[in-house]
Amino acid sequence: MIKDYIIIDDVLDDPDELVFLAKMITYYSKEKEPIDGIRLRDDHDNPEILDSHWRGFHSEYLHSINNGIFSKVFKNVCEKVFSDLGNQVFYRYNVKSHLHYSPGSIEYNENWWHTDPNTIFAGVIYLNQNPEKNSGTIVKLNGQEIIFENVFNRLVLYRSNIEHRPHGCFGDNVDNCRLVLPMFFKEISLKS
Repeated sequence: MIKDYIIIDDVLDDPDELVFLAKMITYYSKEKEPIDGIRLRDDHDNPEILDSHWRGFHSEYLHSINNGIFSKVFKNVCEKVFSDLGNQVFYRYNVKSHLHYSPGSIEYNENWWHTDPNTIFAGVIYLNQNPEKNSGTIVKLNGQEIIFENVFNRLVLYRSNIEHRPHGCFGDNVDNCRLVLPMFFKEISLKS
């Protein structure tokens, strides 16, 4: 399984389906959460922690927008994460995920370093065909910073208690910004 982190290129069978969806939906800033009882955070999340590093624009949860795409995405993710166990593996997961874009106008500050409480693994799938350099993810592990480059359809999944942050942002709208699918696993396990 995953010790500290795992990188899987070409994780999605059809990443263009997710990119198309990403360019068709509504996004919210942290100042303008959606209305009508739709929440972007679970009740147990700590808004003070999340708001200290959360920048850019994000969608409602993916399973709420399109459960079919959500199911396909996480079927692909789990199949690739557990690929060394063979084809007859069954797994279960509890994951929250949304689409997120970050324009270049966002200035870096030290509050970007964070961990993701109440989860066991966190990660992203990069969704830009031609991303700018230095726009991936950085983690701090054993006193060193490790940079994961932004590569289209790459999954970077890491233990959620590892400090991490975006490397940088670019663009000015959903069509040309750093576009990712963040994910927060509360559970991921094999079942018999």
